[in-house]
Amino acid sequence: MRFSGDAMQEAASDQDPKQIPGGVSDSSGCDFRVVAEAFVGHWLRCQGLDDSLVEDVGRDTMADYASEHPVAEKSTGLCDCLRRATVNQLRQVWCKALKRRSGSLRVQLADIADRLDDPKGSTRIQWDDDWQRFCTECLLDRIGTNFHPNSVAAYREVMLNGRGVAEVAAHLGITVGTVRIAQSRVERGVHDAGVGLLD
Repeated sequence: MRFSGDAMQEAASDQDPKQIPGGVSDSSGCDFRVVAEAFVGHWLRCQGLDDSLVEDVGRDTMADYASEHPVAEKSTGLCDCLRRATVNQLRQVWCKALKRRSGSLRVQLADIADRLDDPKGSTRIQWDDDWQRFCTECLLDRIGTNFHPNSVAAYREVMLNGRGVAEVAAHLGITVGTVRIAQSRVERGVHDAGVGLLD
């Protein structure tokens, strides 16, 4: 699944990290909470929830996250914290649906929450993978101007799209060695900018 940092960048431009509970910005310009909020919203939509539910669950998930991280600091457990907060809020909405006797919605919410909470389930594994990819895409959008466009393209094609090094080299008109060097440089930049985002 191809994620884009566009939505995150638009949100970030309208918000001051110092005014967001748990918000942190770093040299890459990424605000942790804005990235997290964009990811949760996208992920919930991919599970088939309608926009009104996504907005409710997403807002309350971020409030839950902020309560666990009242101090603006980088957290190496952000991905797992977000997952737990999302599960909690899905179950809160499930309880409300139970009172309204919304049968099909209850089943959908319970199913998503249970799958996401299963430590050995594919949904939880997919959550972790999606988070890593989403953050990487956001970081690339932020720091990409620090590198030659071919370097970013090489990193993206090999690391995110799973294409072979030789194939990417031929496509970009550069050598295999250049692709490997580009991979290494961009990966280091992503890693340095993503401390706390990428667990």
